[in-house]
Amino acid sequence: MDTTKRMPLKNIMGYGAAALGYNFVYMLTSAYVNIFFTNVLGISLAAVGIIMLVARIWDGINDPIMGSIVDKTNTSRGKYRPYLIWGMIPLAITTILLFYAPNIGNMGKVIYGAIIYILWGMSYTFANIPYMSMQSTLSFDSNERTKIITLKNIFTMFGIILCSVIVPGLAIKQDGVHGEGFLISGIIGAILVIVCMGITYKSTEKYKYVEDKKEVKITIKERVAAVINNKALILLAISLLLISIQQALIGASNYFFVDVLGRGDIVMIYTLTGAFAMLISMILMPIAMKFEKKTIMGAGMIIYALASIIFYFIPNTNISGFVIFNVIRGIGLGFCMIIIWSMIADSVDYATLTTGKQQGGIVFSTSTFMQKAAGGIGGALINFLLAIIGFVPAAEIQTAAASNGVKLLISIIPAVSGLIVAIIIMWKYPLTKEKMNDIQKKLGRA
Repeated sequence: MDTTKRMPLKNIMGYGAAALGYNFVYMLTSAYVNIFFTNVLGISLAAVGIIMLVARIWDGINDPIMGSIVDKTNTSRGKYRPYLIWGMIPLAITTILLFYAPNIGNMGKVIYGAIIYILWGMSYTFANIPYMSMQSTLSFDSNERTKIITLKNIFTMFGIILCSVIVPGLAIKQDGVHGEGFLISGIIGAILVIVCMGITYKSTEKYKYVEDKKEVKITIKERVAAVINNKALILLAISLLLISIQQALIGASNYFFVDVLGRGDIVMIYTLTGAFAMLISMILMPIAMKFEKKTIMGAGMIIYALASIIFYFIPNTNISGFVIFNVIRGIGLGFCMIIIWSMIADSVDYATLTTGKQQGGIVFSTSTFMQKAAGGIGGALINFLLAIIGFVPAAEIQTAAASNGVKLLISIIPAVSGLIVAIIIMWKYPLTKEKMNDIQKKLGRA
């Protein structure tokens, strides 16, 4: 396997296929599980917030463990690749169960929701961390790696777009939400996971990464060093945490349109145009790549933040205004979400240089943990803050304070977070193009 050469387009697309399945179910869960728990299962906002916090605390233990297990794995089928087969069934089953509404009483539903949500998170970790870690070994060329990740993110967008069409169409309508539509969406997601992960497994046969046996043993000290001595990774992890909190808070958009404006029919258009906006940013990425990666990410966050601030001041009757500025901030967010994973892959190379061993698992598990932790923090914030301001899910009329509070959650608060990310990255991020070329030379890959 020669990872210094260009990877054929068909193989890149084969690698990207799994991203469609992963991101359909991730979007399904991150964007809709909150409203499913409250409006279908009837779980209180406070209880949902606690469930999400507990799940993320467990992720704090579970994700690094999984990263360590992945780094120790070394089979004839590859270091990361076998997990595509091992992980597809658990992820498919838990996705279906997560959107099933059992008739077991209020407390029973809380317990059921908590257990399945935690199991789903573990299944996603088991299946996704190895897949994400593959990015750092498919090519050791930084520009080629960005190309691979960009094309993979096109499949990511297709997964998000597909979810944005199917779920609102089946489960969120003018008269409210429908539990059976969520269950059907979960079944569709499970099928996509199995099919797409299978395609990726088959397509990456020639690009599997197998370590020399002497490299497999990695001490705890080396694992810790790969993270805490990696300034680039720390800054990216903090940024990913803040970006993911933004995305989680924007999940309150469902409540804004369904329970504040009474326009559940707008949810599909709103989410779909936002997803297409991120696709536009992917098309523009080759032009953007003329600049440093940190410049691209910082500019994207500034665009996102400014559009979010304007969003707050749009009158509630101006639906087209909400859609337009959601598109603008979607373009900004798209630049960030493409480039940040390429930057994380670069940080793997830095860790390899400083520790002498390939540790993609621990690096990417740190990143995905921050992403999921942020989803839990953001989800908990949504529920706790909505409860504080007096928001009542599925109520026919909301108070003025509740209506305004929901709008703040999906505009001003994410904007502030975005500006902080832009400052952190553009000011302190150390891995420039020149630095990455030097790292590749020292690793003997250039």
